[in-house]
Amino acid sequence: MSGRELAEMDDETLRERVESVDVFARTAPEHKVRILRALQANGHRVAMTGDGVNDAPALKHADIGVAMGMRGTDVAKQASDIVLLDDDYATIERAVERGRAIFDNVWKFVAYLLSANVAEVAIVFVASLFGYLVLPAVQLLWINLLTDGLPAVALGADSASGDVMDRPPRDPDRGIVDRGMLGLMSGMGTVSTLVMLGLLVLTLDGAPAVTPYAMTMVFTGFVAIEFEKLYVIRWLRETPTFANPWLAGAVAVSALLQLAVLYTPLNEYFGTVPLGPADWGLVGAVLAVSLPAYLAVAVVVGRWDRATR
Repeated sequence: MSGRELAEMDDETLRERVESVDVFARTAPEHKVRILRALQANGHRVAMTGDGVNDAPALKHADIGVAMGMRGTDVAKQASDIVLLDDDYATIERAVERGRAIFDNVWKFVAYLLSANVAEVAIVFVASLFGYLVLPAVQLLWINLLTDGLPAVALGADSASGDVMDRPPRDPDRGIVDRGMLGLMSGMGTVSTLVMLGLLVLTLDGAPAVTPYAMTMVFTGFVAIEFEKLYVIRWLRETPTFANPWLAGAVAVSALLQLAVLYTPLNEYFGTVPLGPADWGLVGAVLAVSLPAYLAVAVVVGRWDRATR
């Protein structure tokens, strides 16, 4: 379509034609603004690239204005959101991919930590209603600072998932903590709470107060299911399981630190006792019970998230 044809067309007709026209030729600056506004009115997110003074109005009104850094004018650069330093369009694609990967990593970080904190609060609260003190302050701090902290930070080094460039643009008004995130937090938090309370009842064996053994089992079981939950959350975002050596190292270090508070003199400060093979078998059973429940929550949340993108 030529600029002359476009000038004779009203906005409503342009909105219809803009979906089928691939090339607009001999357009004036005001024509470019009309084109991008027609696309925006149809629900598209519009990026505009340009290098000249005539491109400045469209660069300013686009959702993302991209000016050429090498041959672009100062006016175009000032009107744009992004300056492409190497003038290579492939750089835009790489930047989009990296930006989406960063958002995914932030999402996984927030989902992991918040779901863990919800479970911690719920376990302590529900157990206290029945007069049991489980997970004292020093153990909660240990979980938050080391067992949760190191793997959560390592999530920042996750590579992009395989479908990251197949997704439609994310709604800029949709925050990280949306209904999907809240559903994931509440669902996984509920699973963790029920499983850990079941472990507490099993290890108490009718005792009137929390024994050091029961406390140690709940403490260790909670750490173990947090590691399990971490990989379920990464699976939800289709992140390659073994693609992040930093995460594997962080989980290994956290696991060794957990063993240190069980089998070294540090256990006096944490109120823990050493665990035997049968006890570790029970921890394994806890992981086997919680994994299908975590996956079910992830599948439901994943379907809702894809349906609302």
